[in-house]
Amino acid sequence: MSDEVLPIHGSISALAIDFDGVLVDSQPMHMFAWRQVLGEYGINDNISSKSIIGQSVNQFVQSLRVPKKMAIEIARAKQDRVVELSKHKPPPLYDTVLDTLREFSALYRLALVSSAEPLLVKVTLEHYCIKELFTVLVLGTDASPPKPSPKPYLTCLERLKLSKSSVVAIEDSCQGVDSAIEAGIRVIAITNTTERHLLQKADAVVDKFCEVKQVLATWANQ
Repeated sequence: MSDEVLPIHGSISALAIDFDGVLVDSQPMHMFAWRQVLGEYGINDNISSKSIIGQSVNQFVQSLRVPKKMAIEIARAKQDRVVELSKHKPPPLYDTVLDTLREFSALYRLALVSSAEPLLVKVTLEHYCIKELFTVLVLGTDASPPKPSPKPYLTCLERLKLSKSSVVAIEDSCQGVDSAIEAGIRVIAITNTTERHLLQKADAVVDKFCEVKQVLATWANQ
C-alpha cells in the first residue's frame, strides 16, 4: 500500500504481541476471579487454567451453558473483578519482558493484540510504565470476533498500515497462533502457558520472551 511504513529491521517492521501469557503471568489472577464470581452465582465447576487459556471472557462464559441473561451478568462481574484485582496488585511481568520490550521498541513498532479486559491491560501497562512503547492497541471490542478468528490481527494490520509479511505476532496459546496464521502473519509462540508440542503450527517456538530476539534476527537476515 502506498502509505506503508518501510521496514525498520530487515524485513520486519512491527511486532504484534499478545498480553495474557506473553507479557504478564496473569492466569492465577484470572483463575481467582473466575472462581470467586462463579461461586457467587452458585456455579462450582472445577475449572482449570487450561480451560481459560486463549479464551475471551465471553467465550468461556458460553462454555458454562447458563441462561443468556446470567451469562451476561457473569461476564460483566468477572471483568469488573479482575480489574479490581489488578488495581490492587497488577499481574507480574514474565522474566526478561521489561528489558526486551524496551529493546524491541527501538527496532520495531509495537502493537498489543489481546482479548483481555481493556482496563486491565491499560492499568497494567501504566503500572509498569510501558504503555508508551505501544503504537497500536487492539483490545476488547476492537478484537471481535476474538481469537482464533483472524479479525484481531487483521485489525492490527489496518491500524499499523503494514503488509502481512512485515509483521510478526508473539503468542502463547493455540487460539492465538491460529488467529495469526489465519491473518497471514508469521507467529512466534512462547511456552509460558501451553506445552511446546501443542504450539508446533507456529513458525517458531521459544521458552522465554528474550529468545524472540534471536528468531527475529535470523528471519531479518534471510
